[in-house]
Amino acid sequence: MSMSGLHAAVSGMRAAQTNLYVTGHNMANHSTRGFTRQMVHQAHFNSRTIGMSAMQGPMQIGLGTSMNGIRQVRDHFLDVRFRETVPRLAYWEVRTGAHMEMDAIFGELEGHYRLHVSLEQLNAALNELINDTPSRETRSNFVAQANTFIDRANAAQRATLEYQIQLDQDIRRSVQRVNQLLTDIHDLNQRIMRERAFGQNPNDFMDLRNNALDELATIIDITFIEVPGGSVNIMTAHGGQQLLMNGFINHLGLRQAAPMSSFVEPVFTSQDRVLEFHESAPALFNWNSLSRNYTMGNGGQMGSLLSMLSSRGLTHTNYRSHPVEEAIDIQNRVDMTGAISALMPVAVPPSLADFNTILTQWNDFLANADFGGFAPPNTNRTFQQVVMSSRFERPSDINAQIASELAAHAPGINPTSIEDARLSVAQALAIGDITAEEAAQMNIFLNSMESTRPGGNFAVEIMQDFDLVPMRRFDMNHGVIPQIQSQFDTLVNTMVNMFNDNLTQPFYVNGVNMGLPRNEHGYYHGQIVPPSTTPWDLRLFVQIREGEGYTLGNLRINPLYSLQGGGSHLPLAFEGESDNRLLLHMMNQWNSPIVQFNNWEPKSFNFFYRNMITEMGTGGAEALSHMRATVEEVEMVQHRRMSVSAVSLEEEMASMIRFQHAYNSSARMISMLDSMLETLINVGR
Repeated sequence: MSMSGLHAAVSGMRAAQTNLYVTGHNMANHSTRGFTRQMVHQAHFNSRTIGMSAMQGPMQIGLGTSMNGIRQVRDHFLDVRFRETVPRLAYWEVRTGAHMEMDAIFGELEGHYRLHVSLEQLNAALNELINDTPSRETRSNFVAQANTFIDRANAAQRATLEYQIQLDQDIRRSVQRVNQLLTDIHDLNQRIMRERAFGQNPNDFMDLRNNALDELATIIDITFIEVPGGSVNIMTAHGGQQLLMNGFINHLGLRQAAPMSSFVEPVFTSQDRVLEFHESAPALFNWNSLSRNYTMGNGGQMGSLLSMLSSRGLTHTNYRSHPVEEAIDIQNRVDMTGAISALMPVAVPPSLADFNTILTQWNDFLANADFGGFAPPNTNRTFQQVVMSSRFERPSDINAQIASELAAHAPGINPTSIEDARLSVAQALAIGDITAEEAAQMNIFLNSMESTRPGGNFAVEIMQDFDLVPMRRFDMNHGVIPQIQSQFDTLVNTMVNMFNDNLTQPFYVNGVNMGLPRNEHGYYHGQIVPPSTTPWDLRLFVQIREGEGYTLGNLRINPLYSLQGGGSHLPLAFEGESDNRLLLHMMNQWNSPIVQFNNWEPKSFNFFYRNMITEMGTGGAEALSHMRATVEEVEMVQHRRMSVSAVSLEEEMASMIRFQHAYNSSARMISMLDSMLETLINVGR
């Protein structure tokens, strides 16, 4: 044996020693989160030809083993697969949690706290009032049930808003976490490249980076590419926006999700402050790609951040937040004259005079106004061109111009005229001049009037109303909470208006005006009772803050009815205390399909609420089904991933014994060679 045998034994012992070190490192970190099993990559050092064989060619002797590094045992395909599936799981987990939270708020699974029980009790109290109209007990019970229902409805609204605020805080924290993870990955990229440049082993840093990538993938859907040198570039999976590219971090920031809103959405900006809604910054998510039928194959964007956004919505909504059309249908959005007129009788009844006035003025406004010189004032395309243009392409004083045009062409459209039109619609419905469906369409039009007039000023948000069409469509058709908010507020608003209108408006029987209903004191709504100079307000429900609409959070029972014996003030009769014709009319309305929401068929109060709860439950069941299916997929991928990368103590122990024997064998060979050399040296002496 030549001296090359000594080198082979030494290299074998060194390789076994390194393998023992790596095996011990694996065993020490078997419970460390995200640790990947490591192994020594070995190859033959060199070989020496000692002769030729006629049958097998050159005869060679190996000269030892070389170690080409310590590598991680990973399957890149499984890593990619895991980071494709875990965003879906995170999305449906948050969505399922949102539905469970809304179920808890409405209490439909919690026995006597269920809201529909309060709704049925109010209906029963109205029935008792019909049967025993003069009784103060039944009157007081009706007021008490109305108060109980509105208190529980307001409580549900408050809890819903609190949950929205909680989700908003979670969104803010998620954006901060994304930025922190991108910074950590950037720093780890630098360390890994530096370690490799100096010939060191960066595997532990790579484990930290893989953990960060896994966590980032749960928040937003990402794709990543490892580039030569060891660093990774990260982009969003479907939008293609660069998050980390060649050492540059594209930081996320926050912007108002809607004008005057406290809610935020993630955008790409280096600003530390929350940007105002009108400030330009690329959005992380494209809301235009989100629709009602959002599935894993439609848009494809996933992750917990998107799920929190789509559950919270972009703003708080109420009965005024619908209907909302696609942006391409703006022509129908701003000029509904034809649609409304088609539903009205050929000859407009006198009872609809106020409503017809608003229609005429609105049409005149659209046909004659010249908005910022975008087009000649000849057709309705003028207004359409303005609202279809970018905010940043419009004149800075566009709202002032719109206010001026409204004053010139539609001076009669104001809060008072809108309220008068509502009353005329209610009167036309009461005397049978129009159907419930026609009344619902007319009220939708009036809601549209109000939605362009926040705070009582048409000019404030009329342009932004159309800028937000895609976002509001997102809120109404995709957001969990905004959808429920708007549905429930529509139900309550319709009920409030039904009771208030019947108690404060003239009542018609077979076309004969019976006048205003009176209470047992002989007083009617708006009557000035001497010596008082204040008209009586006999509405059942009043606004907490006048001018903000009959919307949840702004409703309470009229304090007049909360007094001792306050039920006696209810104006329920025309000819004596036992006259229950008005109550029968209210009960008929209660059971009629008068609640209209978006593209739903009109429904009665009870059926509308059941439909709302059913839709909410169906959405929760769908989310839960998606979550369970995705859990199975993620667990399968993770199991396969761990079978490759995780540390098995039994396997490592077997490897340790094997490498210990290899080390001992190399040591014995060195010992034997040492003995042979010593013998040869002694013989030579």
